[in-house]
Amino acid sequence: MLLEFAKGIAVILLGVAFAYLYGFIEHGFIPPAEHLRLRFFKHFANYHIIMFGLFSALPLVVLAFQPDLFGILLSLGLWAFMPLGEDIAWYHFAGTWPAREDWTSWGGGYQIRNRWIPRWYITNSLLAAILFILALIRALQ
Repeated sequence: MLLEFAKGIAVILLGVAFAYLYGFIEHGFIPPAEHLRLRFFKHFANYHIIMFGLFSALPLVVLAFQPDLFGILLSLGLWAFMPLGEDIAWYHFAGTWPAREDWTSWGGGYQIRNRWIPRWYITNSLLAAILFILALIRALQ
């Protein structure tokens, strides 16, 4: 019971670290490569496919070693959280915060206390939090 809970916390922390490090790499070491850009749904670029593959690695490992409800909840929570963590990390390393006209705000957002919050930040935060909480509750049962 407590061992499962500790595993859940460790996996969540690994997801946070992975997303943060990828944000660091994307901001400082991946060139824009505008000439290589393929557009999907008039928004997503080819590097998003690579990011999706990388961000699927940890959730798939969790599912491989924990193929039950606990593992499914953790994996889905990671898939919801890691793009959010990466995006926030990218802005952290850029020394700024998303603006209404930034790429990440394409789905709209909200002005809260003089900060623009993209709508998908709120959606992914809530979804990841709910899934992680349910996974940790499951671990304690």
